[in-house]
Amino acid sequence: MPQNSQPQQISPEATPALKECIQAVTVAVCTFRRPAITECLESLATQQLHNIRQCVLVIDNDDGDSARAAIEDAGHKLGLDLRYVHAPGRNISIARNACIEACETPWLVFIDDDEIAAPDWLQGMVDRMNETPSAAIFGPMQAIYDPTAPGWLKRGDFHSVSVVYVDGEIRTGYAGNSLIDLQHPALRGERFDLAFGKSGGEDTDFFDRIYRNGGRFDYAATALVTERLAVDRQNLAWFLRRRYRSGQTHGRTLARRNQGRDRLPQIVKAATKAGICFAMTVVTLPAPVAWRRWLLRGALHAGVVARLFGQREAAFYGQQEAAAS
Repeated sequence: MPQNSQPQQISPEATPALKECIQAVTVAVCTFRRPAITECLESLATQQLHNIRQCVLVIDNDDGDSARAAIEDAGHKLGLDLRYVHAPGRNISIARNACIEACETPWLVFIDDDEIAAPDWLQGMVDRMNETPSAAIFGPMQAIYDPTAPGWLKRGDFHSVSVVYVDGEIRTGYAGNSLIDLQHPALRGERFDLAFGKSGGEDTDFFDRIYRNGGRFDYAATALVTERLAVDRQNLAWFLRRRYRSGQTHGRTLARRNQGRDRLPQIVKAATKAGICFAMTVVTLPAPVAWRRWLLRGALHAGVVARLFGQREAAFYGQQEAAAS
């Protein structure tokens, strides 16, 4: 058992006063046929915690529970307080909702099964929530690129993730590195939409609804996770598909928010933005990072237009992972 995993456990001999000051937090990992989850669990086992008890919840979204033994064995060897839950369906929203249903603590933290948490990650998330009570807290994800990755990708750092501020506030977010307060009024009864479960974007939609319910978000800049980008994703085509799908998610959100109203103004606005981005792509062709950045922004706005016209999102979750494995 790693030496610095000891703070995750509450000693049976601890006094009642000590037990009361220890804060229990559930860390949830949704997985689907990804061996990298072992590295994720190892990073959870080495968290440097002060007065925090970490409960790990692994939700397996595969059709069968063949990974149960390996995951439970890893948890035991690492000294983690780990619980395995089988939630089949090849639908990430089913898995995320299972996390909420199975969580037995007020605060639930999401980390993806291919992410590695820095040693002070969970402490940073919890400290930030204690300092500025919010519906959710988000942390940064720093991408790690393969040495063979093209130069423009590494210089532009297109895969790393952080929050976006609009007029000084965070209006939506991502689940990959987030802490949510399940007792917050804005989360009451809210769940991840199954309609986004195969295309992705379920987290963007979820946090958009939380925001519109009155929930406010904050950012824990020091709560870092890293993710090694798969070699087969280190190309422009993959990023174009991803940004286009993100645009479709935003388009669906706009359509739901303005149900029954004319979508034409939104279509014109998104199409105009796409046109400007594609024009800037041509203008900035001499700059390898800049033109690709403009192209990807254009793909996002094009996705918005397509979804507002009724185009359905492609199913990615469950298919790509199964094919890769």
